[in-house]
Amino acid sequence: MLPAGEVTALVGPNGSGKSTLLKALAGQLEPLTGSVRFDGDDVYGMDKKSLARSLALLTQEGDTPDTLTVEELVRHGRYPHRGFLETLSEADRAAVDRALAVTGIEHLRETELGNISGGQQQLARIAMTLAQEPEVLLLDEPTTFLDLRHQLGVLDAVRELNRDHEVTVGVVLHDIAQAARYADNLVALRDGTPYDWGPPEDVVTEELLAEVFGVDATVREGPEIVPHRPLE
Repeated sequence: MLPAGEVTALVGPNGSGKSTLLKALAGQLEPLTGSVRFDGDDVYGMDKKSLARSLALLTQEGDTPDTLTVEELVRHGRYPHRGFLETLSEADRAAVDRALAVTGIEHLRETELGNISGGQQQLARIAMTLAQEPEVLLLDEPTTFLDLRHQLGVLDAVRELNRDHEVTVGVVLHDIAQAARYADNLVALRDGTPYDWGPPEDVVTEELLAEVFGVDATVREGPEIVPHRPLE
C-alpha cells in the first residue's frame, strides 16, 4: 500500500474512508479482516513505543493547552526516543531545531499556542511529528486551516523530507490536484474501497473524476485538472 521511500496520497470524497485507512495503517484502528505490516511485522503486535520510533501519525484532531509554547509542543515529538524521566539530549534538541526550521516557525518557538493563528498551530503540530524522526510519516489532511502559501510550504517540506531523508510518506489530501503534483502514487477511495492505485498520470482520469468525485472535468497532460461542473 505504501511503497518504501515514496510519497503516497490517499484521495477521495468526504466519507470515502481515507482517515480510517490511515489510522489502520498507524496501528490505531484494527481492521476486521486482513492485517497491517511494517517491515514484515504485524503493527498490532508491536510494542507501541517501538512502533512510535518508526512511525508517526498526525491526525486532524488536536487538543493542546494554549499555554504551551511552540517549542514545548514540538519537544513532545521526542517522547518515543527518551526514558520517562530523561531530559532532552543534544540529539533531541537538534531534532526539534530541524523540525522548527523545516516548517518555518523558528521565530515562534517561545510563543504560546494560544497566541498564534490556527494555521500556525497546525504547522507546530506538523513540526512535533517531524521531530519524532520516523521512517514512515502518516499525515491526515496536513494542509487543513492553512492558506495557499502555507499549504505549498508544508507539502514542499514533506517532499523534501522524503527526498533528502528517505522518509516514506502516506498523506490524506483533499485537493486531488495537489496530490497529483506532490505524490509518487495515488490511492483513490470510494465508499471505503480502493477504486484505483498507481502513479498520478495513470490514476487521474476523467472517468475517475466523474465516478469517484462526481465532477465533470478535463484532464490534461501533467496531469492537470480543469473542472467544469458537478455531476447530478
